[in-house]
Amino acid sequence: MNFLKNEQKRKPFMYVPLVMDTDFSTGAKLKKNKGYKKSRSKKLKTYIPTAKKMLSPKDLLMNDEKSILLVGKPGVGKTTVALEILRLWTEEKNIPVSYMFYFDEPLMRVFSQSPYPQNLKDLLFQKYISPDKAPDQVLENIKSNSENVFIIFDGIMDVTGNSVIKQLMEKELLKDAKVLTTCRPEAEDTGYLSDWRSYRVEVQGFNHKSIFEYFKWMLGTTDDIGALENPELFSLCSVPLYAFIVAACISVSPTEARNKPFTVTEMYVRIFRFCMKQHGHQDVEHLDKYIKDNKRDVINLALASYQAMLAKTVNLTDLDHEDKSVQNAFLTKQFWNPSTTSCKVYAFLHNTMQEFWAALYLILNPDKITNVLDKCQNNEDGKYLKYIMPFLSGLLSDNVVELIECLVPVEQIEATRVKYIQQIIDTFLYTKEQNQEGDCEQFVEADNILFVCRCLYEYQFPEACRLFLEKVQYELDLEDQRLDPYQCCVISYVANQAVHRKIDLDLTDCSITDPGLKLLLSSLKNLKFLRSTSTLKSQMWRVALAAGQFSDFDSLLSLFSFEMHLSALETLDQKVFQRIGEVLKNKRSENSVHLFLHVNEEVITRSLQRAIFESLPNIATIRIFPHQFKVAIETELYLQGAIYETGQRCVRKLLSVCSNNQRESFDEQCKFLLKLHEHAKNMDVLPVLQPVFYALPPTWVVQPSNPSVSLLLQTMEVLNLKKPAELDHVTYELSELKIILQCMPYITEMRFSAVLRQPKDIHKIVKIVADLFILASESGGGKLRSLSAACSYSTFPFVEDSKYMQSYFLMDLFTQLKESSSWKITLPALKPILQVAPAVWTLDLQKLEKTFALTELLKLQAIRKSVELTSWSCEREKLRSFLNCLPYISHLCCNEQFFQSVCEVLSADSEWNPNQIAELLRSLGFSISLIDMLPSRLCKAVGNVFKLLDKEEDISLRLLPQMISCQGCAYLFSNVKKLQILRVNEVAIAKLARLVISDQEINAVTVEELSLVLANSHLPERALCQLLSNLTSLLRVWRVHNLNLSEFKIEPHWLICLLCHQGPLSIKISPRFVRAALKEIYQNHAGHLIVKLVKSSANLINLCMRELDSTDCKALCFALHYSDGVKLNLLNSVIPNNETDSIVKLLHRVSDLRHGKTRISSVFPFDCIEPQTGLLLQFFPRQWPLWSRE
Repeated sequence: MNFLKNEQKRKPFMYVPLVMDTDFSTGAKLKKNKGYKKSRSKKLKTYIPTAKKMLSPKDLLMNDEKSILLVGKPGVGKTTVALEILRLWTEEKNIPVSYMFYFDEPLMRVFSQSPYPQNLKDLLFQKYISPDKAPDQVLENIKSNSENVFIIFDGIMDVTGNSVIKQLMEKELLKDAKVLTTCRPEAEDTGYLSDWRSYRVEVQGFNHKSIFEYFKWMLGTTDDIGALENPELFSLCSVPLYAFIVAACISVSPTEARNKPFTVTEMYVRIFRFCMKQHGHQDVEHLDKYIKDNKRDVINLALASYQAMLAKTVNLTDLDHEDKSVQNAFLTKQFWNPSTTSCKVYAFLHNTMQEFWAALYLILNPDKITNVLDKCQNNEDGKYLKYIMPFLSGLLSDNVVELIECLVPVEQIEATRVKYIQQIIDTFLYTKEQNQEGDCEQFVEADNILFVCRCLYEYQFPEACRLFLEKVQYELDLEDQRLDPYQCCVISYVANQAVHRKIDLDLTDCSITDPGLKLLLSSLKNLKFLRSTSTLKSQMWRVALAAGQFSDFDSLLSLFSFEMHLSALETLDQKVFQRIGEVLKNKRSENSVHLFLHVNEEVITRSLQRAIFESLPNIATIRIFPHQFKVAIETELYLQGAIYETGQRCVRKLLSVCSNNQRESFDEQCKFLLKLHEHAKNMDVLPVLQPVFYALPPTWVVQPSNPSVSLLLQTMEVLNLKKPAELDHVTYELSELKIILQCMPYITEMRFSAVLRQPKDIHKIVKIVADLFILASESGGGKLRSLSAACSYSTFPFVEDSKYMQSYFLMDLFTQLKESSSWKITLPALKPILQVAPAVWTLDLQKLEKTFALTELLKLQAIRKSVELTSWSCEREKLRSFLNCLPYISHLCCNEQFFQSVCEVLSADSEWNPNQIAELLRSLGFSISLIDMLPSRLCKAVGNVFKLLDKEEDISLRLLPQMISCQGCAYLFSNVKKLQILRVNEVAIAKLARLVISDQEINAVTVEELSLVLANSHLPERALCQLLSNLTSLLRVWRVHNLNLSEFKIEPHWLICLLCHQGPLSIKISPRFVRAALKEIYQNHAGHLIVKLVKSSANLINLCMRELDSTDCKALCFALHYSDGVKLNLLNSVIPNNETDSIVKLLHRVSDLRHGKTRISSVFPFDCIEPQTGLLLQFFPRQWPLWSRE
């Protein structure tokens, strides 16, 4: 190998191992992915591989595959693999290949655009090499023994124009020959290769070890490899071509390479200058002048490179035949036919150097840039031109201006930069359709994001990065990508340029090497979200913990939702484990960490165990993957935790972090407990681990039909602990019921699964429980007592209160047991259950079939309980049966019409018993409603019930009839002397007013609170006048302490009429009516009514949440003038500025001023309150700020 055309540094060919991988697409299934059409290479990435195997060139030479597609990015090592296959064939024995043909990229570029050669003989003997003797016999031998032929097409194009090559690849010629082709990723996406059935191998470049091996070979020493400590420089070296360029830069200037991150373009520029210096025999001081003097040759070579790129060839033919120093510094001679040297063709050492020179041509001729960008986006032929753009972006960077200003004026570079950089971003970020439609908010493909980021990294201008981030809305979706370190470097660089907004980075299902992750970790501070798989999270944590200089663990924890993924699949040194504890101890957030352990065997190292134990105070949960190792790993953690620390503190903390980790089956918990118990007993740490056995499982899961129920019984017997049990999948089989009874000594509460909390399943549960009680009664007193104790809890038979279902269940259970022959034995066992369940009986009299059983059931209770009645029947027998239950009910909760319905149905019967109805009234808390049509018969019946009440028993009555007679009112109130609350409508108030005027016997009624509730809120003026007249008449006769008009829209002048009422009457009205009343009194100058209004409103003027106008404020001042010691509520009120002074002057008449705990200046402005500050201070606690000047 000629190292930069320096004969003294010529190197022989040596193969440094490259990473190669296959897609293993056979029989695999496609995963769901983005909603856009994928190329062949991307589709292949989505296949789930069945195995992983690192390939070598010898594997490709020796395997049975007949069609091999070698894919890789430029410079990644495809040609190197092909040359290694050639070397193996020539040097090693026992290679089953007789003929090997290698066609390099320059020839392949020619073949792709030419119909020649037109037959196999011309291809093999004219374009490659001709045998010295008997060529026809050799060709015949090749055809008849094609299984011994190996043909390599290095650098095939997407469209193969040569028919002979097509026939070879399609096996129409030499059908048993092995054909290996190499191509870039974009070449396999379209054209002929997209449908070519082949064994696909992807060349991924150097791994970490190979990079150092390569540099040791290239530089001949390890002294200068320290330059690879530069992470940006090292990131390039996974691509062998870039590694070659970096080695060249190190050889030129090791110190600068170590301290300064080079872009690819800058390295190529430096190589350009070095080659010019070497072959022009110039010193550094005169190099720029030498380049200027040879500018024409440079331009010619740049033009030839650009034209060859347009022609999709690496062959440069439009050059002078005489050697020029500039050409000779960069080009090598190619010959179409070795036997004829008259036709010379030139090519660069690698096609990336040709792309660099084409970019140099564009910066020299910027008017051509738009045309190139159009070609890149408009047709398939132009996609090869895109690789010019990263070099063009780099040549526009400030970093290389000084290096190329001898060729391009600085002003021209700056003008080109301003004009084209955004155009470059838009061209490669969006599709042609998106650019035409202006729709730039659709999904952007990951390849486009990576390519633009590569250009931005070469450009090295933060503002351009921020422009790009705005275009993608700060979302970098790189899902399902294989990212090499260089790509990670460019992503990290762009992310680090974000300033005012953070980035959403999606790395789901990405494959990234450790050096690449190390670069991405440097940009965590600028990320808002980081999406990835658990495998990648584990790898990222390992890299972060192993990196001595990395310290931003708080960002990593936050981005991963405080999840720390640790891989026990790899051997980590002691320092990494020590750092785990340091990270968790020193984190700034108070959130605990969720620890994920990824293992591949049933043990983890003692060092990792110790790190976990030391970090337990900062760990929320520990989860173990994969699932099959969970039992073994958790058992080991508990056992070592018991030994690690005396006492139970470590074990209890482990219990809290591991018990949150739900297992897939109850059987697994049993296996875990049995294994832990056995090992704990052998290690003599059983007492220390008792908290684990008490806590796990929190509930026994009893599935009698499950064959593994024996495992549960074994666990119960070994642990010998009593816990709640959940029954599931239970049938009526006698054998299953016996298993449940066998478990009873270890059960505190017997619960049925929540799945069975359906009305259709209640009868099934009743049957199972009844059969259990009967079976237990036949098995002896011990079993029955255990069963009774397990059922004696408040929510039986479920873990949660089921109200109606629980009441129905207990009644049905009682009925079934009562009808059984074991009733007398099971009765004592049923009583303890009824002492605690239910808390409230929930009944539906319509669905209750055997109401007589309810009375017997309630009699079994030691204490009376409340009953909630959801519905009822109007059948007399059911109602009578229910009334028989009243002595055993503490309180009845039901619809307000139940009392009226009972009276309507039963009062017509000859067996009407007012005493029972009085008992019903007591159970209702003396609160009833009488509504709609109220005939005299019903009113008389209710009146007889009222007659039976004691004087201390006050009634709360809602009397809202549609029709009632005066006689009916007389029946109701003839025996009532006191009412706690009476709510009436306009119909009732009219009848009562007539009644009190005509009947002197009901005049002595005292009402604590009278409320007026209108059925019609918009009464005519005349009807409203009559209503208030009736109300006034009632108030004159009855002793009403409080009149509640808050639900009644009363006009101010009618309120004044009520205020004229003589007697101690308190009137409650809304703040809106208080405001209107004050205004009415003020306008009528009726100061004496202010006193009545204030007294009737509990000495309170309530104007909260009102916007007062000038008249309102004057009315308030008028009221304050006639008041003394009044309470004033101005909370959230608005007062005009010009009225506050007059209100403040009257505050001495206010005993209590209500306001918000905010600034009082929202009510009283500064210029008004300052003279009255001393007066205001009495209304504010000392700790409240009054106001503040701003």
